[in-house]
Amino acid sequence: LKAIRYSLFREVAFAGDVISGPKLTALADFVNLLANHYPTARTDERQLVGDAVVGNVRLNGSRGEQAKAVFGDLSDWLIAQGTDARLSISDWQNEFMAAERRHGSPFPVTAKWQHCRGSSDKFRGFTCGIWTSLHALTVRVYLDNVADNNFTALPVLKTIRNWVDHFFSCRECRGHFILLTTKLYSMESKAKQPHDVFMYMWKVHNTVNARLKGSDTEDPQYPKYQFPAPFLCPQCSKDGIFDEYQVRQFLLRYYTDVKRDGVFAQETLKFL
Repeated sequence: LKAIRYSLFREVAFAGDVISGPKLTALADFVNLLANHYPTARTDERQLVGDAVVGNVRLNGSRGEQAKAVFGDLSDWLIAQGTDARLSISDWQNEFMAAERRHGSPFPVTAKWQHCRGSSDKFRGFTCGIWTSLHALTVRVYLDNVADNNFTALPVLKTIRNWVDHFFSCRECRGHFILLTTKLYSMESKAKQPHDVFMYMWKVHNTVNARLKGSDTEDPQYPKYQFPAPFLCPQCSKDGIFDEYQVRQFLLRYYTDVKRDGVFAQETLKFL
């Protein structure tokens, strides 16, 4: 929750004084994605039927439900402005804060990073949190559409890529992500099956971790590994080669275990 709030409130402000054109479209599409699919439930029964999780328990009144209501209000407001609108940053932030107040201020604005806390302030934090949020979001999108024979992964992945392209403030990170997802491992050529909506993000994240391993951005107390590590999912890999079916089952379980406060298990986040 903290990472999503920071992304929508702060990162948008870094992108310029006016939100319009393709930038406005990217914002509206991403907020609409959150409004429709932000994960608000945890899975207490983890038995899988094929790729579908059963036994989801809704947490009515949870922070996740309140946050999803905020996203819904913001999506409606953006739609009402129209595609030709030119919004100031203050317009957007004022509307964001008003929606927060209407729904109980669910975002932990002043809280310190918990499981995404690095050994110093320059490590992990927001990037760990936003990766975790995107993994949980794409798993939720898949589960919400598992019975829809017409669902395709690419529109969702493009929404995420456009968001990063317009609003991710780390220029180097943004450039690498866009290069990877358009050229080196393009989502257009790789995202062919419905489950690729979350499997593609898993592969991209592991590619990023491999590139950054040993760099000065790596937290020495939390070295970057290929995820999931064998102790988390022994059946997911053998001799360093992933079994993608087993990984798929694991990720569906892992990222549906959303806690009431939006915080994930420590074991999840030490690799991000």
